[in-house]
Amino acid sequence: MTFLSHPWWTGALRVCLGVYLLFILYLSLAPQPLEEVEINDKFGHLIAFFGLGLLTDLAFPKHKFGWLVMLNLFAIGVLIEAMQYHTQYRTASIADLIADALGLLGYWLTRHWLIKQKN
Repeated sequence: MTFLSHPWWTGALRVCLGVYLLFILYLSLAPQPLEEVEINDKFGHLIAFFGLGLLTDLAFPKHKFGWLVMLNLFAIGVLIEAMQYHTQYRTASIADLIADALGLLGYWLTRHWLIKQKN
C-alpha cells in the first residue's frame, strides 16, 4: 500500500475532489463583474481540468485513469457549458470545451511523472 492509497488519504482526497468540483461549478456559473479576457479564460479551463484529472486520479487509486474516466470528466465540462448556455449572464463556448479536453489530455500525458504508480 502506498502513502496516497491509504484509506484515510483516499477519503480526504475524495472530499477535496467534491469541494473542487463545487468550486469549478461556482466559478463557471457565477456572474462575472469584469469582462473576461479570452486567453486567460481558456488557460483557466485548461488548469481547472488538469487539476480535476489529478484529483480524480489521486482520489481513486485502485481505478485505472483511462479514456473512460477522461470522457466522464469531459462530460462535466459539457454539462457546465450547457448550464452556462441557459444563463443570461454567461455564454457557452466550444473553445472552453477544447481547453477542458486539453487540460485532461495534458494531465493524462504527464501523470506518470506526477504520480509514481505501480500497475
